[in-house]
Amino acid sequence: TFPQVEVNITNDAAKEALADIRRVQLDDEACLATTIDAVETDIPHMVSNANAWAKGEVSSISFAALKKRDEACSDAILTPAFSAKYGLPSIKDSIRSRWLSEAESALASNKTTVAFVPMENLIGANNYLEILRAKGYSVIAP
Repeated sequence: TFPQVEVNITNDAAKEALADIRRVQLDDEACLATTIDAVETDIPHMVSNANAWAKGEVSSISFAALKKRDEACSDAILTPAFSAKYGLPSIKDSIRSRWLSEAESALASNKTTVAFVPMENLIGANNYLEILRAKGYSVIAP
């Protein structure tokens, strides 16, 4: 199963949003700089995160460099204010909701379920595992 999010928007709202995007000066330099910084400096953090996960030391895992890059690159246009202005849902919230819905469906209908998600969705506040745990699922930490 490959969860997908569908966004419905009127033609008028889409045209307005595209016109607005054309007027926005994207900070491509910041996106590129944070991406290069993450590649150059984050490999030791990636190794550290992997080792921490393998040892069950989840509290020491950090995705700060990736978060900084994501904010510089993807939030340039799709900010909550931009989304609200054109009636678009929060992309991150929509993806989380759809993934959790698909996961619960798979758990209910299959004897065994395997899911692949970026590790940053399993760590920190409001992560997928905590949401499932709050819904009553048994979640065994690494």
